[in-house]
Amino acid sequence: MQTRKNFTLILFSLLIPCTVFSQKIDKILLDNGDMLTGEIKSLRFAMLTFKTDAMSTIQIKWEEIVWLQCAKTCEVKFRWGELKIGRLDSIIYNDKLANLNNVVEITPIKDRFIKRLTGNIDAGFNYTYSSKVGQFNLSGMVDYRKPKFETILKLSSIVTNQPADTAQEVTKKQDASIQFITLLKDNYSLDFKLYWQQNTALGLKNRFSAQLGGGRDLIYNNHNKLGVGLGLSGNRE
Repeated sequence: MQTRKNFTLILFSLLIPCTVFSQKIDKILLDNGDMLTGEIKSLRFAMLTFKTDAMSTIQIKWEEIVWLQCAKTCEVKFRWGELKIGRLDSIIYNDKLANLNNVVEITPIKDRFIKRLTGNIDAGFNYTYSSKVGQFNLSGMVDYRKPKFETILKLSSIVTNQPADTAQEVTKKQDASIQFITLLKDNYSLDFKLYWQQNTALGLKNRFSAQLGGGRDLIYNNHNKLGVGLGLSGNRE
C-alpha cells in the first residue's frame, strides 16, 4: 500500500512540471475588450497566429489588438527594416518607436536546437489491381529557425511500379533541396539554395542546381510587400 502511494506521489510530481510547462501564458487584449490567453505563434501580413486551448489555432487581425503580453524571446521586424531580438514585451514597450503599428513580423525563437525545428512528413501507397500499377509517395519539410537565419530542407519522392511489359517497369520522380536564408539590416536578405531532381520517365537521371541571390524589400508594412532581387543559378545534368 505504501509502495503504491509513493508511486502515485512520484507520478504526480512528474506530471506537474509538464503541465505547467505546456501552459499557454501569452495574453492579448482586443479592441472590443476581450482578453485571450494562449501562445503567440507568428505575425505575418497583419494576421497574428494565436494558439489557444479552447479555440485551437486562430488568426487575429493585428489592428484589432491594443495590448499584448509575451515574455518569450522573439525576432521582431519593423516596417523600416530593423530587426530586434529579445523579449517581446521589452522590445515593444521599452522603445518609443517600437509600437504595435510599426511591427510587421513576429517570430518566436526557441532556446534549444530541437525546439527550433518545425516540419511535416506525408507518406502513402496506392495500388490499382486492374492495371497492376503501384505507387509510393513520400514528402516532407523541416524548417530550422534561429535569430536572423533560417534553413529549409524539403524532400519529395514518387516511385511507380508498372507491369513488366511497359517501357519502364519502375519510374522515379524525386527532388530534394536545402535553402539558407540570412536576414540583414535595412530589409536586405541573402539566399543560397542547393537543389537535386530526378525523373526517370523523362530520361532525367540527375539534375543538380545551385542558386545564390540577394534582395531587398522596398515596401513592407502590414498590408503590402514589394521587393526586388538579383541572383545567379547554375545547373548540371
